[in-house]
Amino acid sequence: MPYIGQGARLHLEPALRELFKTSLGLGDINYVITKAILNYLEAMGRNYHSYASVVGMLDTIKNELYRREINGYEEEKCMQNGDVY
Repeated sequence: MPYIGQGARLHLEPALRELFKTSLGLGDINYVITKAILNYLEAMGRNYHSYASVVGMLDTIKNELYRREINGYEEEKCMQNGDVY
């Protein structure tokens, strides 16, 4: 989950703001995420536990994005355009 302490956020936010100052495409974002994961694997070791942890984290990110952002968007569009079901 992205719920890290305020101290860690204060450390990370300036770097993220600098990184995303320019308009990045999805390929650029994919690159940043991939490099972060590869750096994590380098530090933690390439083993089953690390791979499973990364895959689980990515799945959790996807689920949280859907829950927090996409679900509301879909509900709004359903109300605007009518339900399909």
